[in-house]
Amino acid sequence: MIRLVHLPRSANVVPYIPAYQRIVNDIAGEIASGALAPGAKLPSSRELQNQYEVSHMVVRTAMTILRDRGLVYSVPGVGVFVTEKLART
Repeated sequence: MIRLVHLPRSANVVPYIPAYQRIVNDIAGEIASGALAPGAKLPSSRELQNQYEVSHMVVRTAMTILRDRGLVYSVPGVGVFVTEKLART
């Protein structure tokens, strides 16, 4: 028999956010705030792995999401850069 346990809702409970999503949220936030300007180079994969204490695949997943959103682009052998914003007319 499965027994359901109801946990009280508390302001101290933080929902689980996958590691790749934390990286995406942090970098997207830095781009939106201007902390990472268009053309700026992102930290290397190794630096992000160390900063977030995650595997290469987690960082790779985050970079894929950021690329799919059009926020960054990569240059093989060089790095990942913030996409230039298009001028609004």
